[in-house]
Amino acid sequence: MREKDYIDYIYDITIAYPYNIVQSEVDLVLKGSAPKEVHFHVKKIPIGQVPLSDSDVQKWLNDRWLIKEQVLHNFYSEEQPINRQFPIERGDGVWRSWKESKLHIFVKITALMFWYTVISACIYHIWFVRSLQIGFSYFFIVSFILNLGYGGIDKFIIQSWQKSVRN
Repeated sequence: MREKDYIDYIYDITIAYPYNIVQSEVDLVLKGSAPKEVHFHVKKIPIGQVPLSDSDVQKWLNDRWLIKEQVLHNFYSEEQPINRQFPIERGDGVWRSWKESKLHIFVKITALMFWYTVISACIYHIWFVRSLQIGFSYFFIVSFILNLGYGGIDKFIIQSWQKSVRN
């Protein structure tokens, strides 16, 4: 991607939970233990700062992981969860969203109800409309074949594009 100038920056994102630590998606979905608060530490790294050789990239990535581990260690070493925060470097900004206006809450509830209605209507139509059932069956069969043959639709598209560029 670097050779074709497809990428200008890499975003290094570290996520921490000051109160209840979510271990996996299973905790979120099955156990319903959603975090009370989520902190994101985002670092924008210009692609020019990333080494070119594979061995240098491996060392660079390992160094990034060590830095992330140290940042998380410092975050969780604070005993009081309310005082846990990521380090703020010069030029960094902090976005806090816990003080939402009633308008924002209304918009969120309205959006939730809208999508609940849309999803319910889709499920109803898929369940009772024969043409949609046939269409979804076709979609799943084609997806299954593409996953077996190419490893997914994205890889199929990339291979098809590469063949067309060569011709």
